[in-house]
Parts: sequence; structure tokens; C-alpha cells
Amino acid sequence: MECEGPLAAGTGESESSTLARLAGPEPAPKWAKRADAPITRFSKGAQKWTGGRIPEEEKRAALESLVSDMEAASSKGPNAALLKTWQSVHESWFGADGEPAFPLSVEKLRAVGAVFKARGYRSFPNYLTKAKQQHIRLTGSWPVLLDLEARQIKRSVRRGLGPSRQSEPLQLERVAEMPSDLLSSPEPLVEDGPVGPWNLAVLGVYFMLREIESSLSLASSITLDFALKMVCWLLPSSKTDSTALTTTREWHCLCEANTIWLCPFHAAVRQMEFLKDLFGDENGALPAGLPFFPSVRGETVAKEAVVSTLKVWHRRAGITVVDSDGNELMGGHSMRTGGAVLLASEGVHLYQIELMARWKSAMLVHYAKSAPLKKMSRDYVRNKVQQELHSRLDELAQALEEVKKQCPSKPSQLERAEFVAERIKGPMRKMAQEEVSLLKRQLLAAPSAYIQNPDRRKTWHKASVDGYLHPPNTWRTLCGWPHGVNAFVRCDNLPEGDYAGRHDVRHHGDKTPWLQDSDLSYLSAS
Repeated sequence: MECEGPLAAGTGESESSTLARLAGPEPAPKWAKRADAPITRFSKGAQKWTGGRIPEEEKRAALESLVSDMEAASSKGPNAALLKTWQSVHESWFGADGEPAFPLSVEKLRAVGAVFKARGYRSFPNYLTKAKQQHIRLTGSWPVLLDLEARQIKRSVRRGLGPSRQSEPLQLERVAEMPSDLLSSPEPLVEDGPVGPWNLAVLGVYFMLREIESSLSLASSITLDFALKMVCWLLPSSKTDSTALTTTREWHCLCEANTIWLCPFHAAVRQMEFLKDLFGDENGALPAGLPFFPSVRGETVAKEAVVSTLKVWHRRAGITVVDSDGNELMGGHSMRTGGAVLLASEGVHLYQIELMARWKSAMLVHYAKSAPLKKMSRDYVRNKVQQELHSRLDELAQALEEVKKQCPSKPSQLERAEFVAERIKGPMRKMAQEEVSLLKRQLLAAPSAYIQNPDRRKTWHKASVDGYLHPPNTWRTLCGWPHGVNAFVRCDNLPEGDYAGRHDVRHHGDKTPWLQDSDLSYLSAS
């Protein structure tokens, strides 16, 4: 870039601002306006410095901008609160007229740490980090003795506190069972809440959004491809994306597998239609900087309004939103965790979920660790059914070969079809009956069922833990024999002449949630 006039000659005389000229025109906004919105200054490349003296006012402005961006906009308030709380705790111990909180000492660290431990602060390391930074700013160093003491105090404060609270996943599929007139309404569920609350829930779960991402995303960040039935969303690459390395994520139409109310593409289409009806001009164009999920006034919604909207969906679906101690379960990451659990429970590969969520840590394992267990029972039954059906189909194929050999020579097609149908009608019916019976014997264990080790023909064991509701490696008889990992046979009644083992003669009662015949009624129907 070349400068013209006196500035190029190095006189320092210019009506226009040196830094402002180098900065260029104001870029188009990438996020909606909110106090905690991340800062974006998209640049295609650095502009060459060409000399000239910078006015004092612009020096101060440039330094203020540099210092201001050392922390993310969303972190400034919480960080200031951390330091303020540390100083308040210090004064409560030493008095307002006592020693200053900084610089730190071993005595000061122990005093403040003792108060935090007595009050059960789980996030003490965050307070300690801010206090350490303040000490370094004042003294220029962090002594080894203070570092050792801080580590030990941190372990003491956090000892025995148990797991931290995480945002309860949004249960999208349960909420989707509500009447369609509620799901299709653009009206906010709470005061100053987002327009299109159900679209927010669907897109937030499938794109695994944080609350701040759903609130601050602009309508211009969404691209709809009607030919491919695809929605594409421009999002930050990670939570700590300080350099604004944005990335895109996309979903195609899922109506083949879900209802239209659980399709991210159609949710985005509905939301665009809502925005055009409320805020579009006569040509349907939307104003620049309009959030994708605005309030009815077109303003950016607050975090509390988004979280309250999710709570309303759970309440209407009959899902609790507080725990036994009255603590709130929903939070700013409820859509994100809900997406991890939903996709993992449907068998989506964990690596794909990690890419969709833009995770660069092991948080996926933390959020979705129990999701595969939700369908373990269903998978176990399905696998057993498939194994037995394959075996029966092989037997049927062999029976058909025998039938073909017995067919009359050169019969007409109709005669041959009637002959084959008549011959296999009985075996097919018998196979279906045997299939259901076999599954009941293998998957159901009535409270009176006996288990036998084939190597000990006369001795039977009483079943204690059994049935497909329990993993096979946990199956046990009353005497403790792990029959689930050994060869065994079942019997409803003790055969004549056989006897139960001496450790299995007592009756254990009906304390296990055994399956009933009705639980496998679908097998008979199919």
C-alpha cells in the first residue's frame, strides 16, 4: 500500500488517521452484537507500513485495543469477578485495614485457601490462577516456594468434592413427541426469548452448538442448498478460537430416517421463513447483522433467555429441570451435550461427532460416555435374533433343495409353485413357532428357571441374575456360577430324577426385573 501527500514524506502532517487508513473500511459483522460477543477483524493480509509519525491519541487508542483483546469479551466479566472475590476473601480474614492482598505470600495463600475450602468452592483453581497473574504483574516473578504451596493448597481445597456439575443434555427426541402445532410456532416461549424456539432446539442439537454460538450467529451465516437439501453453517473452529479461524458444518435432510420435526435442513428452512415474514423487506431480503435466532424485536437474545427456553421444552415434555437439591440441570451447553448423546446413541462414529462439535480435547468421551449403553439391550436382542434367523434360513434353504429334488419332472410353473408352497407351508410355520420359543428360552429367565452345566448332567442351578436386561458377563446362579460366560442350558422345571445343587435349594423370590412374555410379543407378530 502506498501513501500519498505529506505522510509519505515523513512529515507526520495528515488530516486522516494513519492507523485508520491502514485498518481500511469497517468489515461486515460476523456475529450479532452482545457484550460477550467474540471480536472478529477478518483480514486478507497484512498491509505494509510506509512510515509516518502516529498521533498521540491514536497511540493510546492502539494500546487500549491491544490490552483489551488480551482477554476474550466473554471472559472479561468473569475474570474481574474472580479477582474481586479473592480480594474480598482476603479482607474478611485480615481485615480491611490489614495487609494488602497482593503481592502474595505463603500466609496469605493459606488464609484465602482455608476460606475457599470451608465454603466448598469447586472452582478454586480459577481464582488461584487470577491471583497468580496479579502477583506476577506486581513483582515480575512467581517464586518456587509459592508455586509449591499453591499446588498443595489447590489439592486440599478440591479433595473429596466429587464430580462437577455438567449441563443436562437436551432430550430432543422426547420433546419432539409433543403436538406439531407447538413445534411449528415461531412465538418465543419466554420473555425476550428467541423466535422459532423449536428450530433453535433442533439445530442446536444437531450442530452441537454452545448457547453463545446459537445466540450470536447471524442469518447471513446460514446457507441453504435446496437442490442437495443441505444446510451449511459458518461457526468458530473451537471454543478458544482467538484468531477467528471459522469453519463450516453441514447437515443434509434427515426426513428419510426422522420426522420433519427432527430434520435440521427443514428446521433451517422454517427459521428462514419466520425471519423473512417478521423482518424481511418486500423482496424478502433480511437486514444486515440480523441474528438467526433473534427476539421479536430483532435483537440479540441473552444467555438466560436461551437456557430458559430449553427448560420450558423439558417441562412441557414432563422432564425434570432441577435435581433433588433444587439445583438447575439445564445450562448453556445443554444442546451441545444433547447432540453428543443423541448421535452417539444412534451409532454415529465418535470421530465424526468430534468433528461436528469442533472439539479439540477429550470432552466427547466425557459427554457421550454413557450414550452407547442406552441401546445395549436393544442391540443384544437384535443380534441374537439375527444369529438365530440366519441359522434357520440355512435350514430352510436345505429343505428347499430337498423339495426341488422331489418335484415331478417338467411340471408347469403353476403346478411347481403350488407344490413347493404346500410342501414348505408346514416347515415355515413350525420354524416361526420354534424361533419364538427359542428366543424366549434363551433371552428370558423366569424366577423359577434352572441352569445346568452340560458337563454335570444331573445337577441344576437356580438362576439369580439372568436375562437380556443384564450383560451376559453378570449372569449368576444362586451359588455364584457365572453361566453367562460358560456353556449352559435352561429348564423351567426340574427334570425328574435330577436335583438342585446344595447351594441353590433356597428360593430367592422375585426381586429381579424379569422379562414377561409380553416383552417379546413383537417376535410372535413378525
